[in-house]
Amino acid sequence: MNSVRIEDRDDCVRVSTDYWEIEHLKRAGGAWNSLVFKNGSKQNILRGPLTSSLRVLRSETRPGDPYGYFSESNEPAPRINIETAPNGTVSIITEGTYRTVNGDAIPVGFRRRTDYAAHGLVWTTLNIMSDCGCGQIVEVRALGLALRAGMTDAFARFHPTQAGGADLLGGRTWIDLQRNTHTTPFLSRFTPLQVACFERGVEGLEVFPSSDLAQWDCGFKPDAGLGNFRIGHDASGASIELDPYCLASRRMPIRIQGTTTLRLGIALNDVKPRVKTQKPIKHAFLHSPNATDAEIELLAAEGVELICYRDDCREGGTFWHNGDVTPYNAIGMAGLRRVIDSCQRCNIKIVPYISSHELHPSTQAYDMHARDWMHSAARSLDVVHTWHGQEESGGLMCLRSGWLDYRKNTISAILNQLPWDGVCLDWPNPLPCCHPGHAAGPFHSDMDELLDLLFYCRDRIGPEKSLVFMASSESSIIAANLADHILPPE
Repeated sequence: MNSVRIEDRDDCVRVSTDYWEIEHLKRAGGAWNSLVFKNGSKQNILRGPLTSSLRVLRSETRPGDPYGYFSESNEPAPRINIETAPNGTVSIITEGTYRTVNGDAIPVGFRRRTDYAAHGLVWTTLNIMSDCGCGQIVEVRALGLALRAGMTDAFARFHPTQAGGADLLGGRTWIDLQRNTHTTPFLSRFTPLQVACFERGVEGLEVFPSSDLAQWDCGFKPDAGLGNFRIGHDASGASIELDPYCLASRRMPIRIQGTTTLRLGIALNDVKPRVKTQKPIKHAFLHSPNATDAEIELLAAEGVELICYRDDCREGGTFWHNGDVTPYNAIGMAGLRRVIDSCQRCNIKIVPYISSHELHPSTQAYDMHARDWMHSAARSLDVVHTWHGQEESGGLMCLRSGWLDYRKNTISAILNQLPWDGVCLDWPNPLPCCHPGHAAGPFHSDMDELLDLLFYCRDRIGPEKSLVFMASSESSIIAANLADHILPPE
């Protein structure tokens, strides 16, 4: 059940949960003007409104400055509607015209729909609209986000064409803002799959485009790589800027005509009170149904509370092929049930390891669907496979395909078959893909579908069982919000 609460006040619309509070300022286009994490710093993390803007080449705008700046947050009297869906999702819709700080307008309007879902997930959909058309535009900023001083870390997951060459998995980088002295520690012409910024151990947020990267790559021009996506940092604080089009310095203006839609996700930390923060659980891994009762009893005596049963790749012998529901013969399955019973008798929770993106070539599903479901890193490449030594874990699949429903069905079947105490999900991060059967445009990701899978797992096991992620701290704030436990890589 969604726990989002809403209050329509004279000056703002206030949206809150037990963890954070946001104010949409009415005189600023209905834009976010305040974001406070109740169990974090308890101060406004924003230095200014979260807004979109257009930069127009107009020498007459201001003497000595050839550019006019028109912002969503300069609309003093936006139209605001509030909707609540049956599932509890709260939506705030704001509409207005792009204006300068002096109130001058251009014939371009905006319509922003902000949907507040559960577990800190916010979707904001921006429509940029012009019936008569508006030319001489040299920059389209879909998101300008100025954060308070004190941010310590940033994270970015690259577009697959970052640096001019296809990256099979979408590279990523961590940035230590305390030690990095560059005012622009991250800059790219290509749409990043994720950008995060936070104060370590206190609070933070993450932004990411929807799976349809063509909105961002080609929404204002036919070719990708003409944007400006940056993380900035100086004494006043950090900033995130997402410009799907920015060629001001080259004086190559575009014309906006009709409606262009840009969908962006925002993940907010569900920062728990310190008295309720869980200590890291002592865990261990088992890799075979032949593990003995004595071995499990020894783990219990050492204080192990959680076991991840991971047998997805093992040299010499049968192992649990990714995508299979029944991994062993009758003897092996009996041994696996005995392992589960022994763990639970010793008060140790045991969860099966499940990969979000891997499907083993030995499975029937691989033979039937691999070419349709595959993560395509480049049009010239076949399935990308992952290996451990001489054995394969599986071929990489894109969740923006039939693989999502297959993965959900196999997870449900695995949980129905044996009395597991939850699920351990690996690879809780999006993959870039260019498979033409999954989406239009040169590239897409599977971010929307990944979130669907994460929410499905949380709902499927219920609140009494454990949802465990492998290394999700570098992958998704939503994964961290949903998880009961986060395990480091084995």
